[in-house]
Amino acid sequence: MLDLLALARLSELSGRKDKERCRRDEDAFYEEFGADPPALIVAFGRALSFIARRRATGHAQKVAHCQAEGNCRPAVQNGALTRV
Repeated sequence: MLDLLALARLSELSGRKDKERCRRDEDAFYEEFGADPPALIVAFGRALSFIARRRATGHAQKVAHCQAEGNCRPAVQNGALTRV
């Protein structure tokens, strides 16, 4: 009976030790990688986001214009590709 209690206690202590080690590892991870990213990377990401939003909006405006006009086929005039 005492052997089972000792084994249970040993298992409990081992579990606590593992949880504490995981917590320390997690704390170390967030201390190392939890800082804000460099300002250059943030600015680059915002610029890409802005470009993507403008491109989608511009494309939607062209499509809406072509659907309203009904005559948006490409044509070459004076060496430049334009919409007729």
